[in-house]
Amino acid sequence: MKWAAWEWMQPSNFNGADNGVLHAHLMKTLMSEAREEFENCNAIWHKATDYDSYMAFVLCIRIYLGAKRLWPDQVRIYKRAHGWVRDGFITSEKWSERDFMIHGWKAQNIGDNGWESPFTAILEPSRCGASLDGWNYREEKRVSVEAIRQLLAAFENRTGNAFPLKSRIIPFLQLPDVGLCYPNCDEKI
Repeated sequence: MKWAAWEWMQPSNFNGADNGVLHAHLMKTLMSEAREEFENCNAIWHKATDYDSYMAFVLCIRIYLGAKRLWPDQVRIYKRAHGWVRDGFITSEKWSERDFMIHGWKAQNIGDNGWESPFTAILEPSRCGASLDGWNYREEKRVSVEAIRQLLAAFENRTGNAFPLKSRIIPFLQLPDVGLCYPNCDEKI
């Protein structure tokens, strides 16, 4: 419910919608003591005008959250492609037996808007069962787990190298750390 309440608190500029809100909510929930750090990221978020400037906000949050992925009794953040669903576009709509669910495979017409569907025809749910009956998938889209690993590595290299320059911030070097809260930075809210 607290995540949903962000609908009324998110900035009206280019804000990443549910993704931006999720980043903000995670930091506020998991690191409530990091008030100054959140305010720095929040200021970046409110100034975003496009994808590139919005990504500075995402990077800010991710830097402060760090490498930690488990907050017991609260949340676990899985690494890319390790949860029960992953984005299909990051592997050119290819999949392996390791995949459970692919996000983004929802076009109602095969090939809509230039999308290279992994299917040759719309799924036939009445034929689906314990086998691949009813799944009219393109043979070349079903690949090995190793092929998926290589596609993920290539995606990470591509996106890392293409990450927008204006989004490459180091918040604890470029934004105030204590300048806005001193001498009360460590006081409880």
